[in-house]
Amino acid sequence: MVAHHGRLWVYGGNVWGVSDKARSDLWSIDPATELEWRFEGDGKGMDEAAWPAVRAHHVAVYEAGNAKGEGAGMYITAGLRCPNGPCKCREDTWRYDFESGSWVELKADNAPIPRYSHSMVLRKDTLYVFGGESMKPYMYHNEIKALPVTEFGFGGMSIRDDL
Repeated sequence: MVAHHGRLWVYGGNVWGVSDKARSDLWSIDPATELEWRFEGDGKGMDEAAWPAVRAHHVAVYEAGNAKGEGAGMYITAGLRCPNGPCKCREDTWRYDFESGSWVELKADNAPIPRYSHSMVLRKDTLYVFGGESMKPYMYHNEIKALPVTEFGFGGMSIRDDL
């Protein structure tokens, strides 16, 4: 969940804690003036390249703007999807633009290992991803990945792994 101009924004998650019912919907609320969440979209009927896939146990961070000249946005990364079968970790990173209401997938040539239940912060145009768990192989992570926002792109970015 992130806050932007007085509104709280939530993407995805589980339905009543059931992992195989992960969602891809986006909701917002102004807790000072509203009693119910506002549905902002779920990507249904859109090209899969235009909206993040369903997930739970992911993280989101807010960005007021960046060195690339982009306005306020929200980043989400990784997470878990458990369809009717084995669970699968996600490794993707997306940015939601509050002005345009659109998502962009940010590709990396050397993306972090797919994971869920991790932490992420944004500091000086760099996303720092820490910890989490992965499956196949199942393991806990204790490394920090640095993902420079200014190097994100549609074709690749570099990831510092030497922190």
